Order: sequence, then structure tokens, then C-alpha cells
Amino acid sequence: MKSTILNTAAQADFVARCCELVKARQGRMTKARKVVFESLSQASSPLGAYEILETARKRVASLDAATVYRSIELLESEGLIHESNDARWIPCSHFSEHRNSVHVISRCQCCDTLSEQCVENSEALQKVLKFSNKKSDFEPRLIHVFGLCRKCQSK
Repeated sequence: MKSTILNTAAQADFVARCCELVKARQGRMTKARKVVFESLSQASSPLGAYEILETARKRVASLDAATVYRSIELLESEGLIHESNDARWIPCSHFSEHRNSVHVISRCQCCDTLSEQCVENSEALQKVLKFSNKKSDFEPRLIHVFGLCRKCQSK
């Protein structure tokens, strides 16, 4: 069995938060939409829109791409999912820590393992970002890091 980005408890919490968000926006909570949320929550790696559609259609055959894209747009606008830099999305595992933090997605270039950390938006982080972009004040929300995981480093 392949490990998932979110553990079982976090999966249930993620789906519940997604459903609450839809209701708060006076949207209809349909079975199709819930299955999209569940597909994202159970992902073992970032999923593209059509991968989400394919996975979710196993449970709701009538699901269309528009529902997937609307769901992605909604969840991304609220920080419940993050886009990896290849047009694929992952569920946020630290959605309660969004206010003063930066999410760092690390991907191993060797085994494609993915992890997410939540980092306090510190003065040191701001200095690094200003060094890399001296011309603007930039407030980061999401940083992608590519490198080698511990397991691959020891190979």
C-alpha cells in the first residue's frame, strides 16, 4: 500500500474543512464535489486535474472536468491545496497554520517523495528572499524546494 500525503485523521479533517468551505460560500455540497475532495485527500503524490477526474469517476461516473476545476479553484483560493510547479495539486497538511507562515514543499529529485512543512515567516526568511529579489518587498506564501531526501542522500 502506497503512503499518502495526509495521514488518515488528516484526510478526514481535510474533507470536512472542504465541505465546510462549500457550505460557508452557500454552495451545494454534492456527492461529486465530495469525491473530488476525497480523491485529493487520499493522494500519494500531487495530482493533476485529469488524474483527480479519473480517480473520482470511479465513484461518480457522471463527474465532469468543470466540477474538478471549480473545486481546485475554490480550495486553492482558501489555501487548502497547493499547486506544485507542474500543474498538479496537493492537499495542505498545515491549513490551521496559514496566517503568519510559509509553506515549503520539498520534492526529492531521485524518488519523487514529497513533503510539506510550515515555516514561520521570519526575518531570516525575509532576508533570504530580499537577497534573491532585491527590487521588491515580497511576502512568500509557498516555496518549492528540489533536492534529495534523507533516504536518497544515503544511497
